[in-house]
Amino acid sequence: MASLRAFVWLACLSSILVAATEPVLRLVSKTETVYADAVDAMAAVETIDSGLTSRYGGRDRRAWERLYSQKRGEFLALLAKLPRQGLAESDARAIAVMRTRIENSPANLEHAPHSLKPVGRCNDAVRKELDFGALRDALYACFDALGNQLEFEGGRLTRVGEEWFADRCRRPGSRSTIRRNRKLA
Repeated sequence: MASLRAFVWLACLSSILVAATEPVLRLVSKTETVYADAVDAMAAVETIDSGLTSRYGGRDRRAWERLYSQKRGEFLALLAKLPRQGLAESDARAIAVMRTRIENSPANLEHAPHSLKPVGRCNDAVRKELDFGALRDALYACFDALGNQLEFEGGRLTRVGEEWFADRCRRPGSRSTIRRNRKLA
């Protein structure tokens, strides 16, 4: 009789623990999904900043910035709801990695530190009073503006698109035409 009571006691305790764990597992899953959305939005902004395209997945840079900000905020709110202890080791490790990545990412992608989008303006490169940093930013903006306007066979290539095309192009003379146009720009 005592062993039956112990078994019933353990069964009840197990069901309580499983019921308490299920919402936490759903919260971990939701956190992972929102994190993936934030990282995808950041990657889309970086792709657009590279000059490869002006839109990605039907959205322009501003739309991706908004989505990133929204998902980053959701992620941080979900993190606050997760227990600090009691998670499975793999979940705790994944949450720690995601937390570090998002906390080390900028809140606003407008002028993200590792963005390929120029901070300066090409027109400022002629100003004599610029310090080294401002001049560097202006010259990079010129490089970006000119490098993303390479003409080839009636179309335009970005510097990223040109590299991709030149590496895969098998037509005689095309590579040299691209290289010549790069030198002219």
